[in-house]
Amino acid sequence: MNLTILVPTLNKLIFVEKLLKYYISINFTGDIFILDASDKTQSIPIKQLLKNINKNNFKYFHVEGWVCEAMKQAYKFVKTKYVIFTGDDDYLLLEGAKKIIEYLEKEREYHSCFGDCMFISKTQINNELFFSSWEYPSLHERKEENCEDRLLNFLKNYSVNEFAITEKEIFFDSLSYVPEFKNRNLCPARQINDEILPGSFLALN
Repeated sequence: MNLTILVPTLNKLIFVEKLLKYYISINFTGDIFILDASDKTQSIPIKQLLKNINKNNFKYFHVEGWVCEAMKQAYKFVKTKYVIFTGDDDYLLLEGAKKIIEYLEKEREYHSCFGDCMFISKTQINNELFFSSWEYPSLHERKEENCEDRLLNFLKNYSVNEFAITEKEIFFDSLSYVPEFKNRNLCPARQINDEILPGSFLALN
């Protein structure tokens, strides 16, 4: 599959283990990058987990910084045409990802696309498991012809644009405006660093 999933993580061994078991179970053939900013105590077992799984398309990187600072460090290692950022507790449905890539290959004026996104919650009451789900509210279409209109509508009606499957060069171009970890003082506000800056430039593209 011509897709790399970028997964920044921090001290979440159990989450990473569940995530990778899921992608093994659906026979995911794209690349998965575990971008691990954990401290030494947590990073060693996460790295060992990837080693034990021993799949060439599951790759481990020890990185520094917040989410976008971490993803910037992966650029030169990505070999696929498309990338997507997900959390370590987010799961892609394989058929949905395939349909999005097929759409982007057909509709060449678009560089990025997402599908429906759902939260799923599990609760246990008196030894019974209950599941609930609801639609994630922060994903909105950006089909305005004018790039200034897209940007203004993005800022007025915010969405996490990085959660879309996006052409590699477009995705990493949006991250180029985020300072590197060592230069964080240039943009010390995490929400701007991780969301507003890259999301704004994705909206412009």
